[in-house]
Amino acid sequence: MTASRTTLLLGCLSVAACSPRVTHTTADTPKGSMSVAVSIDAPSQTVLRSAQLVLLGEVLALDASPGIWSSRTIAYQRVEYRVLRVLRASPKISTAERIAILHPLIARSPTVDPSEPRLHPDRFRVGARLVIAARLDEEDGAVQAMDADRAVLTGSEDWVSAVERTLRE
Repeated sequence: MTASRTTLLLGCLSVAACSPRVTHTTADTPKGSMSVAVSIDAPSQTVLRSAQLVLLGEVLALDASPGIWSSRTIAYQRVEYRVLRVLRASPKISTAERIAILHPLIARSPTVDPSEPRLHPDRFRVGARLVIAARLDEEDGAVQAMDADRAVLTGSEDWVSAVERTLRE
């Protein structure tokens, strides 16, 4: 196993988006470099296709956590993103250079810290690139992540390409 393949594997294991819901295929190319194909599972594809907004964003800031998990009412943590690329947008949601998205704090979901009610600090660190599937809450006008399990993916080019393929199908 080459060093680059080992790095890729270890990097994948450290990212919450690399889970049983996706498939990675690697192949050695003629010049010895490696290509990676990411395939997104059907439930995640459904979330992406039903989103009013899918974007590649860079985390600029996180608001403080409300300090509680969602229960009968949904607890959210607000994240401000720099919009790097809009992959799908409804005319209902205006996308400027920056956008604030509310992420639900659901215990045991891949986007949250397992030990306290807040977004996972490794995944939602300032400067992180993420693909986010979101919708507009018609009642209050807030943009919200579609869910806590499948609405946030790693923003690498492989993932962005897989999302774009999913949205084209």
